[in-house]
Amino acid sequence: MKNSRISWKVVTVALLALVLAAGLFGSAALPLQAAVPKLDTIRVGLFIEHESYRTPEQVVTLSSDKGFKLGVRTPAGVVNLAAEGGATLKASLDAYGVRVLETANWSEAKAAYDKLQSSPSDRAYIISRSKKGAAVYQVYYGSYAAKETANTAKAKAVKATGSAQAVLSGPLHWSAGTYATAAEAEKQAAAVSLAGADADVVLTPDASGQAGYSVWVGGEADEAGLAAVKAALPGVALQPADTASAYLIKRVDATAAAAGVPHYFSGAGSQKTWLDGNGAGIKVAEKSNQVYRGSMEISRYNGKFALVNELPFEEYLYSVVSSEMDGSFPLEALKAQAVAARTFAIKKGMKYGIAHLSDSTTDQAYRGMLREAEIVRQAVDATKGEVLVDKSGIIGDPLYSSNSGGQTADASEIWGNAVPYLKSVASPDEGAAKGKPVWYRVALLSGETGYVSGTYLKKTGEKSAAGLEIAASTQGGVNVRTLPSTDSASSPAVAQLKDKERVTLLEQVTESNSYSWFRVYDRAQMEKLLAGAGVKLNGPLQSLEVSKRGPSGRATELKANGEVVKVKYPNDLRNVLGGLPSTLFDIEEPGRYTIVGADGKPAAQTAGSVQVIGGTQAKPQKAGADLFVMGADNQMRSVASGTASFVIRGTGNGHGLGMSQWGARGLAEQGKTYTEILQTYYTGVWTTKE
Repeated sequence: MKNSRISWKVVTVALLALVLAAGLFGSAALPLQAAVPKLDTIRVGLFIEHESYRTPEQVVTLSSDKGFKLGVRTPAGVVNLAAEGGATLKASLDAYGVRVLETANWSEAKAAYDKLQSSPSDRAYIISRSKKGAAVYQVYYGSYAAKETANTAKAKAVKATGSAQAVLSGPLHWSAGTYATAAEAEKQAAAVSLAGADADVVLTPDASGQAGYSVWVGGEADEAGLAAVKAALPGVALQPADTASAYLIKRVDATAAAAGVPHYFSGAGSQKTWLDGNGAGIKVAEKSNQVYRGSMEISRYNGKFALVNELPFEEYLYSVVSSEMDGSFPLEALKAQAVAARTFAIKKGMKYGIAHLSDSTTDQAYRGMLREAEIVRQAVDATKGEVLVDKSGIIGDPLYSSNSGGQTADASEIWGNAVPYLKSVASPDEGAAKGKPVWYRVALLSGETGYVSGTYLKKTGEKSAAGLEIAASTQGGVNVRTLPSTDSASSPAVAQLKDKERVTLLEQVTESNSYSWFRVYDRAQMEKLLAGAGVKLNGPLQSLEVSKRGPSGRATELKANGEVVKVKYPNDLRNVLGGLPSTLFDIEEPGRYTIVGADGKPAAQTAGSVQVIGGTQAKPQKAGADLFVMGADNQMRSVASGTASFVIRGTGNGHGLGMSQWGARGLAEQGKTYTEILQTYYTGVWTTKE
């Protein structure tokens, strides 16, 4: 009985703890632990072809300080086929392409290669061979699943280089025998090459699951090419090569230097080629030399080359959190980012068929191990396995963005439908603009207006007749720009101030940044943007206005010439207007403004309809092009008509849904814990372990 009473007390305490926990999170039942999936390793698509995301590439250059192991993946595991002690190798698929040129002169080959450099969708490379006892260099262009595509590329290659030698190449080969050792295969390949044929050592898994060695001859695009190769080698016994099984063709790539590095061509059917860096990070030159943990897998996916990085899931988060949120952020903010990123990755599952996620901000930024910060590793380790759940289980879209402009978005403002945990909340995002320089919107004596950096202006202590401050330039050649930004592409100079030239200060602003930003378009530019988005104006653009806003104040509807601009989702308005940072914006329309009358009712006005009267005038007269109005914030604004520009002022950077990264920093600096930060941005959630 004593034991029974003790057990009863334990159960009672446990029940009490559950009741208290339920009280903390509301009356909803906690989700079952089984509802949260577990992820030990993650597969990230570095180069991938998918209907919703494309990163084209045909050849990759990989480096590892400890060399490589290469093999093929089978249902039973990885069969190791080769070991490379060198630090660098290249890899691609055995596919159709164009052999543009063959020459004994590497410089000539390099010159042709340089002419072929265009984009990853048509990659060129140089292969070094020994033929008839002499070195030759072959320039190849492209790697395609279909012969027809290669034929189109051939025309481009000939046009670029003027080569008369260009012929199609392909994945059709003869086998000149299988050998017990690599040395025997290399000896046979050298013998065949003396006859003037292209011969390569090929690695294949043998019947016992070990590396086997074959010699393959040719690399042809059709049966006619194969027949020609066979006819040129009457003394060599040739059989059709087994390209349906897994294989790796080893060649020497001389693209960067005549000495060359190994270049492995993988079978392009369902084969998955595995590359391991022997515990060292693997650098990918075509990814801006970023270095990745784990191993690499090469395959053909949706007809194109694919490179997938596979690594331990929690180690992946080291890079994601470091890439998405700066390592200078407080630890609690980084913990919040770790939980959100972990939840996002787990919930998305195998989004791209052969990969859970891509490495881009389409999913989550992933920049490899060189971006990792020690404080970030602490944040990930401290929250290991923690994910966000609500009463339905793990939440579906734990989204986040750089900063929400002071107020996060409601899901209805972005997607057009509500999501229970994505509500609009206030966010301390001002830190994103901290330390940015002051600019002034100024009026010149000529009547032109623009923005000048406060660095080059000094207030005179005088005021204009309208009570506005006067300043003078501190030197000559000071640019007056269309926007408060030094980016000449988006904010060109419209005038230059002379030394000590006087200007009227209309408005003080912060330099355009990720928190508060400006865009400016003239009528022609705005009409072009709208036309590109499929908007039919039926005449010149006369008016453009935000006609509806959501709970956070974000634009959810836009009207041009009084007609609604149709978009699939409200967030698409950003693209309609030239890729705006967010939908939390206002439009200053040229020649239009609103006056609140004596009756308190607002009335829309245009510059051309305004009559002004001075203190010495007997009757009103029509306002000129230099008309300015002062708003309730005591800031001046030009309302001149004619060719004036549409000025778009906004705050925030990103969709604004869920957690604001700069807001998380602000909350952490206020002393909030990572769970408090997460529960601020995601309504009705809590964290639990995988």
